[in-house]
Amino acid sequence: MRDALVVLFKDLGYKVDTPVTMYAEEQFDIHFKNCGGGMDHLKFEINYLERMPVAGTVKGRLVHPFDDLDPVETLTYRSEELFAGKMRALIVRGTPRDIYDANLILRTIREIDGLLFRKLTLFYLSMYGDARTMGTRAVESVTDRDMQNNLVPMLSRSQSIDTAAMKAGASSLVRDLLTLSTGEEEFFHTMYSEKRIDQDILFEGIPVQRDLHLHPSIVWRLLSIKK
Repeated sequence: MRDALVVLFKDLGYKVDTPVTMYAEEQFDIHFKNCGGGMDHLKFEINYLERMPVAGTVKGRLVHPFDDLDPVETLTYRSEELFAGKMRALIVRGTPRDIYDANLILRTIREIDGLLFRKLTLFYLSMYGDARTMGTRAVESVTDRDMQNNLVPMLSRSQSIDTAAMKAGASSLVRDLLTLSTGEEEFFHTMYSEKRIDQDILFEGIPVQRDLHLHPSIVWRLLSIKK
């Protein structure tokens, strides 16, 4: 795959640095001349640990600003799974951008399958740790200065932020997700005490991939737990 991508990038006119290969990840830095004539670059990453869509894929239309291009459609993860990954980032990492994303999710929560979103978030968290021990610490540690320095420069000038309100919204969503049912607690007990995964306990009949014990991130996590 690495060699095929390098050939593809070069055929498209990009200059490609030697790919950086790490455990379960490839990084490509590709260079090009932008519309203003200056040099720019893109970082293209492949994460092999998360190559199995838990809830399947859907066909989505890419939004782009080019009126002369035809509509572009591609297979993508469901919104519920994309949002689950963002919530995991918020709970585990808790950057200003994660807080911003959580507030966007709050605005659209009624437009998605809330139960599927919840279960997927817990499954994605299980790849990193025991949700029974997680909380809002990462969100609470973000300061207004962090928001001003690391989020505001990424926003348009017309957007303003209220750090306290955004943190409150993100924390509320986190607390709701981490208030576990008996079955959800049993799922994490089975994984972190018995060192095995039983997806039926978590998903309770919700249609998802049937072989999640083979998910690369779960395989890696269970191996690390058993050491």
